[in-house]
Amino acid sequence: MADPYTSQCYSQWSQTNYTDFIPREGTGNDIKPGWNYTMPLCQRICLLSTFSEDCQCIHPTFLDDESNKVNPPCDVSSDGEHYECVNNIYDELDVGARECQCNVECDETDYDLAVSQAAFPSLKYEVMILERREMKCLQQSRFHSRLQRLICTGLAPRMTS
Repeated sequence: MADPYTSQCYSQWSQTNYTDFIPREGTGNDIKPGWNYTMPLCQRICLLSTFSEDCQCIHPTFLDDESNKVNPPCDVSSDGEHYECVNNIYDELDVGARECQCNVECDETDYDLAVSQAAFPSLKYEVMILERREMKCLQQSRFHSRLQRLICTGLAPRMTS
């Protein structure tokens, strides 16, 4: 964001040290990062790269990442070979001795969660469809629905545009 804002936000991965961990899309001169920059994703990649570089392993929570097939999964069991390295990284992050180069993103989209439901098709929808098709009334004995009977007898509400 421009002055007077002082957030020092990031809008692209090139502002971080983690571009090697971001998949690329496109060809030729049109190669772009495959993911938009977000602070939570940056923090995740920071941890992934830190474990990969310092412990020469991939933490089990990052095994879904396909970009690093060189290092084996970290053995984080209490007597595992990577246990001490992984815990030291977490400790350093907790006390501020190590930091991730991740600032807030410049553009953020938040969505409000809402749940709704309705019967389908609703009577209003059925009336509209039947009117559009200019349905002709059949003999009383051949009606297939209560709605058709209402429309044919003129008791259904008329839709206005």
